[in-house]
Amino acid sequence: MSWSARTLLAAGSAAAAYAGISALMARGLTRSVRIIPDDTPAVVGLPYETISFPSRAGDVELSGWLCPPPGCSDMNDALAQRWIVLVHGFGSHSADAATGIIALARDLHDRNFGVLLFDSRASGRSEGERGSSGFFERLDLLGAIDHLAHRGVELNRIGVLGQSLGGAVALMACSSPGTVAAVVADSAFADLELMIRRAQSGAFKTLRLFNPGMRFMARALYGIDSRDVSPARSLAMSEAPALIIHGEDDRVVPVSHSRLLARAAGLDRHASRDETASRLWIAPGVGHVQAYKNSPTEYVEKVSSFFDAHLGSGIRVAAGS
Repeated sequence: MSWSARTLLAAGSAAAAYAGISALMARGLTRSVRIIPDDTPAVVGLPYETISFPSRAGDVELSGWLCPPPGCSDMNDALAQRWIVLVHGFGSHSADAATGIIALARDLHDRNFGVLLFDSRASGRSEGERGSSGFFERLDLLGAIDHLAHRGVELNRIGVLGQSLGGAVALMACSSPGTVAAVVADSAFADLELMIRRAQSGAFKTLRLFNPGMRFMARALYGIDSRDVSPARSLAMSEAPALIIHGEDDRVVPVSHSRLLARAAGLDRHASRDETASRLWIAPGVGHVQAYKNSPTEYVEKVSSFFDAHLGSGIRVAAGS
């Protein structure tokens, strides 16, 4: 074999290896863990209606529960009240006891909010074979908001609370003007690219050489642009007020991400000390998505006070008015 032939063979092998590793890394962005919830809102004493609705992407049907606020005699009455959409994180679901999301739904219900819980794509009982690291999940959340809006809930009476990946999804999905009234992001990352580079440290640092190929493959194979998954950039452009919650000892998403989000929200420059305290809570001695379970009373007080300040009044109106 000639020198030129050997050179071409080596170059082709290197290119194939680069493409293969890039494709595997891109596939990692679609990783999902489906756990079917055993519980329903009834386990914490909540009345509920089982619902299904399409993602705004139009590719999957999502499963969820609608829990009307206390004291509502019928659903028309309930839809005139204030509502919170709860968004779970990666590898979780709408009744995950590990994060306490269903108990949190009960506590928010006790504060006179209606609650919508749902499973994102490829999670729980919802359709879908793969996740997207937040890229398409934001359209799943918009589908949940659409469901409430189509049933008659005014957007200024809707808030969103997301945990971990769900918090990142909430900040991105709700950044457009008029989407919802307010957002709470618990343990959210600020930028997917930062999380990817953090995973590529130490012995895995050489994987950074494959990031351009990974981005190309993610777009070509799955329609995902990892650079577009940036809650911090979305928050910087958002008009919806956001409360940022993070555990000081978070080992999954470093607490530095909460400070990047606070900076994007202008809390480092434009907000008073009181406003910063009401919109950024670093929970001491707390790990990933554990602030509620560690201090449920304080958590619910901060969250409900925030939503009280920003959601519509929830005055009952006659159906069809």
